[in-house]
Amino acid sequence: MAVSVMKKLSVIVPKKDTDRLIKRLMRLSCVEIAEFPLNENDESDREITKFDTDYDTSAIQRQLNGTKEASVLLARYSKKKKGLFSQKPEIDYDSLDNAINPSSVETVSRAKEIEASLAALRSEENGLKDKIESLSPWIEYECPLGGDLMKTKTSSTILGMFPPSAESDKAISEVSEKYAVEIEVVSAQTSGKFISAVIFDSDIDDVLRTLASYGFIRINFDDGTSSAKYETEKALERIKEIGVQRAFYDTELTALAESEDEINLMSDAQKVSISRLEAKGRLAQTKSVALLSGWVPEKVSGKVAEELEKLDCAYEMSEPEPDDDVPVLLQNGASSCFEPVIELYSLPAYGTFDPTSIMSIFYTIIFGLMFADVGYGVMLTIGCILGLGLLKPRGSMKKFLTMFTICGFSCIIMGIIFGGYFGDLPQAIMQNFFGIENPPDTSLWFNPVNDPMTFLIVSIAVGAVHLLAAMGVKFYILCRAGHVLDAIFDVGSWYILFAGIGVVFISQNIGLVL
Repeated sequence: MAVSVMKKLSVIVPKKDTDRLIKRLMRLSCVEIAEFPLNENDESDREITKFDTDYDTSAIQRQLNGTKEASVLLARYSKKKKGLFSQKPEIDYDSLDNAINPSSVETVSRAKEIEASLAALRSEENGLKDKIESLSPWIEYECPLGGDLMKTKTSSTILGMFPPSAESDKAISEVSEKYAVEIEVVSAQTSGKFISAVIFDSDIDDVLRTLASYGFIRINFDDGTSSAKYETEKALERIKEIGVQRAFYDTELTALAESEDEINLMSDAQKVSISRLEAKGRLAQTKSVALLSGWVPEKVSGKVAEELEKLDCAYEMSEPEPDDDVPVLLQNGASSCFEPVIELYSLPAYGTFDPTSIMSIFYTIIFGLMFADVGYGVMLTIGCILGLGLLKPRGSMKKFLTMFTICGFSCIIMGIIFGGYFGDLPQAIMQNFFGIENPPDTSLWFNPVNDPMTFLIVSIAVGAVHLLAAMGVKFYILCRAGHVLDAIFDVGSWYILFAGIGVVFISQNIGLVL
């Protein structure tokens, strides 16, 4: 129940060993590398500059994006069985340095090339399908759909359609009476009536104006010099060729997918490389050395010193100064699974009281009171235990599942006390299936449904104890800081006030005095 004591770490290392230093510290996973403080107004700091890692970081980030895209693509073609709870293989930290190799880079490059080719083929195929659909009303029309063959010296052939709601027969009849035209209904479909019309060039504007007044829409096939049937057959043939090409690419991707694990490993290596570069960017440099500033938990300072001794460097671990922004690391043993709840709000400042352990007690009790049901508690507990066993989570997820396992047990206990078994399921079964008119109460103490006021009093009492405990923590913090009188006159006054409220129900006069 404490905030870990931290040591301020300062390191000077030859510039050629900068990357080795960062790798060793990242491997320890217990050092926070801070931004090296530079004072621009200090003459001695003018020759000290930061490492510029933005270009290298951006380059690796682009490579990582490509690797991720390739990984997603190859995962679809992988034949490896992946269970719902399959775990990633564990590897040695040092093997990450060899994960970015020419073979894996070539696999990613080829996968991206194939993906681009497949995208182009899909786009072409969709265009061909749209073309076939647009040609379908003209499939029985044997004449060309465009080009010079649709014209003579004195006439032109136009194609178009009437919408379903248009009076197409009336329009055709009207222009046929007024002008020398030859109109053929090519097809009639739900989308409309499709026609071709041979018109003298001298009348074409007047005919089109009349047809347009009835909703006629002219259709131009600028790229077509053949019949709809021929163009459709040609498009279908090309779709078959595309299918063969796609099958060839699918086979190649299936073969590349055998390297899926290597690609995922390279992705992890690239993420680590980015983290190293970001850490390096927080360091400072002179012409010959690199300067590092960071923080180390006191309990592992010996292990860090042992690693630093292996390098040709100078280092110092000192106590934090009053103006330092010291990072916070909670250290809570059994109640550490409740730390994510504290982190959701804000971590306690360095050197102050860590409320995790006390908070965990009330969190568990109040969580149980909110649900107070054996059935839900059993489901929650079993679900979290299965999650811990099958998913093998780490970090915050492991803490959350552990915390809710404990809370599940609290739900079970409160459910037994207050008689909650999936609500009133036992009583409902006894009434509806066994004909028991007045089923016995299953609660160990009382049933909140039948006695809500008592449950309200219990809830208020728990809240009051919660409040008093928090004030007790404040009393302890003030006393530890040497402000004993502040603790007595601040927290002590509130304790007397609350005591008076309680005593009022026993002795009104004494309670009012308090």
